[in-house]
Amino acid sequence: MILFALIEEAAPFRKLLASRGYELKGSASSYRAQKGDAVHDVRVIGPGAANMNEWLATLEESPPARLIHAGFAGALHPELPRSQLCFIEAIADEDAFHELPPTPEQASFRRLGYQPTVLRSVAAPADAAAKAKLALRTSADLVDMESATAFAWARQHDVPYTGLRIVSDIISDDLPNAVVMSYDGRQFRRSYIFGQVLRHPSLVPELLELRDRSQVLALKLAEALLALDLPPA
Repeated sequence: MILFALIEEAAPFRKLLASRGYELKGSASSYRAQKGDAVHDVRVIGPGAANMNEWLATLEESPPARLIHAGFAGALHPELPRSQLCFIEAIADEDAFHELPPTPEQASFRRLGYQPTVLRSVAAPADAAAKAKLALRTSADLVDMESATAFAWARQHDVPYTGLRIVSDIISDDLPNAVVMSYDGRQFRRSYIFGQVLRHPSLVPELLELRDRSQVLALKLAEALLALDLPPA
């Protein structure tokens, strides 16, 4: 099973599957892609640990054969450039350091030259100041909001877990404040962002640049996934 948090991360992957001759059944956020004997279940679950926990609870009766978790991440290491493809080698939290058991997909990412990284998950989007503070007190190279939760569940249920991340923002990058403030623990509220744009039209260029950059990064992420010889879901 292949997971994304955001539809913006996932949309190019769906388009590429269709262009490669996969038959798609389901919605943009929950579908099965099939081409011959290859069958892949894809889910877009929403940002943050709460959405991840809620979705994982639905798998208790029938865990998937594996989880491949793909998406954006912020850099905590100053030498990680934007658009760098990374795979998660370990997850660091406040109290422990968890090495991920090796998987065939992880080995493929290594052969393809993707960067092995340590990741830290946090509760909310990290701006430049938050990333700088995290970098001082953690060994992690990357930060996101969901991977630690997904890995903990996978480990508990003996499900092989592979994390693929693309650096969406370097350590000194700030997300637009309207985007950071729109996050309510479950979603980035578009109504809040639109309201901020109406009050502050000068935000438009920054938001459009973020949109365009995200589309380019998501396409690169999709191509990286399709570079794998993925086994059936």
